[in-house]
Amino acid sequence: MLPVVPRQAAGSSARVQEGLLGFSPPRAAAEREAERRFLAGIDTARMSATHRAVTAHPHIAGSARSMAVAGTLQAALQEAGQTDPRYGLSTPRSIAVEIVSPIARPICR
Repeated sequence: MLPVVPRQAAGSSARVQEGLLGFSPPRAAAEREAERRFLAGIDTARMSATHRAVTAHPHIAGSARSMAVAGTLQAALQEAGQTDPRYGLSTPRSIAVEIVSPIARPICR
């Protein structure tokens, strides 16, 4: 999929640089500065290395490779300073398969 970027009319570049749709001029300057700081903090080499590690092998849920991927992602989050538990990765404590109808019975615990 390719992004669609509208062309600017001739002579409109100065006008486009001044404003930012949805922002007053002072807030537009603050928004552009916030975006500049955000983009300056992105390490594309580290992002690519993490992506390569995660996609190097199939990682079926619950498998040893799945757990290795979870460890890789957890380490990447911690290196980036993300320690908020809401972004933690879950690990199942138990796995069970049951038939629930017409007669309930466990298949695997």
